Amino acid sequence: TYSIPLDDPANDVLQLIGRLEDNEFGGLESQQREFRVSRERTKGPKVRGVQLRALDEQWGVFNDDFDAKFLLAGASVSSRYRRGNAVDPNRGVSQFYSIEGASADLGSDEDLVRLYGTVTGLRALGERWRVVGRVEAGMLWSSSDKAQELPPSLAFFAGGDNSIRGFAYQSVGREVNAVGFSNVKPESSLVVGGTRLLTGSLELQRYINEQWRAAVFVDAGDAFDSGDFDSNVGLGIGIHYLSPVGALRFEIANPVSRSGGSWRVHVNIGAEF
Repeated sequence: TYSIPLDDPANDVLQLIGRLEDNEFGGLESQQREFRVSRERTKGPKVRGVQLRALDEQWGVFNDDFDAKFLLAGASVSSRYRRGNAVDPNRGVSQFYSIEGASADLGSDEDLVRLYGTVTGLRALGERWRVVGRVEAGMLWSSSDKAQELPPSLAFFAGGDNSIRGFAYQSVGREVNAVGFSNVKPESSLVVGGTRLLTGSLELQRYINEQWRAAVFVDAGDAFDSGDFDSNVGLGIGIHYLSPVGALRFEIANPVSRSGGSWRVHVNIGAEF
């Protein structure tokens, strides 16, 4: 990343970004090459950004390989408000929204529009109690109607520490089965993400003393295709140690919407936002 301060060096920055990434999304392995030009402007609690990025991504679904190229233009806005201790606030709201688009007439392999947004809020209830809520949503429209042709880095997945606890990281999403693929067991399937995302969380916390608090929470949602929403619910409890750098959270959760689901351990550190 190469940053160039503009008119207001502290609040207006132009960035040139090059990225090589090898990552896993759901059941897929993805290799990405990207070059991005972005500008971020900060005014008070709000940060506004615009960007143009060229993305070349390769991935495989069973024994088929895919390659997609996009020229994506996008914009984002975020804001953060909080009161009280910086690492353990008693009130606050954090928001982030983004939009990206690509056109087959302007150098991309297909037409695409991607919307994403997340809101997290918290509020103290008296001296002992605290409630935290989160909503996350996304929508992707593509001119391709084949699930396996959607680049993994642009698809939506759910599950994990900051999504639906009780479920493995990025284990929730639409699936592609092996029917029609050669040399693959027909009963095999892969999580390839969805074109829609909707998750939510509600957590009630109680302070035990100045350094410890207990929590009970429920998370729910899905990464899915339009009209195929399936409620995945995780229920759990946790114990939080309030360190100088934020809460160290030890939590266990069970995927109660899945029969026979096992408990999972989740560990996080830092304030909610």
